[in-house]
Amino acid sequence: MKEWVENLAALIPCYERQGGNGTLVYRTGGEIITDRRTVKWNLYRLARYFCVDLDALRKSCGEYLGMHHGVPLPLTASLVLVPLKVREVLAKNDGCSGYFNSAAVTGYFAGKNRNTTEIILQGGRQINVLFSEHTVRKRLKAAGLARECFQRQRRQDGNGHCGDRCSLQRAALEPLLLVLLQQISKGDEPSA
Repeated sequence: MKEWVENLAALIPCYERQGGNGTLVYRTGGEIITDRRTVKWNLYRLARYFCVDLDALRKSCGEYLGMHHGVPLPLTASLVLVPLKVREVLAKNDGCSGYFNSAAVTGYFAGKNRNTTEIILQGGRQINVLFSEHTVRKRLKAAGLARECFQRQRRQDGNGHCGDRCSLQRAALEPLLLVLLQQISKGDEPSA
């Protein structure tokens, strides 16, 4: 995973020859890696790599941005993933969204068909998305706001993922943990 995380441009769902769902991993150098696992699986694997609770991140960013759908996911300051629809699904549980690293998007323009947009990635690759240029612009702007929020939280609490709620919990738990550790080091039974 580490080999493609640092140069990730996009995670795009694809149908494999055998009929299953896979992922095309676009890198900023223009390379494409095929992974037989789904985009959802790769997305959760990526979040685990950065020690991020993806569901909590999606919820907190959605609340901050006032969004319910298409919430950008800031995993790091340089890796904010923007979900955009890239295909029509053939079956119920097939994913239709690809996740684009907003920092790797170098441009976009209206597609050939109505309500489609061509995304240009670092490395020169183009991917057609099934959203209007207006929607793409809005989602990329939201990604910029999510990045700013991530950076602000990182300055405030040192890790960029927790925000105020976790900082308050940590402040309350640290003294208790210190007392427990002191009791354990003295050989005392910890008090409840």
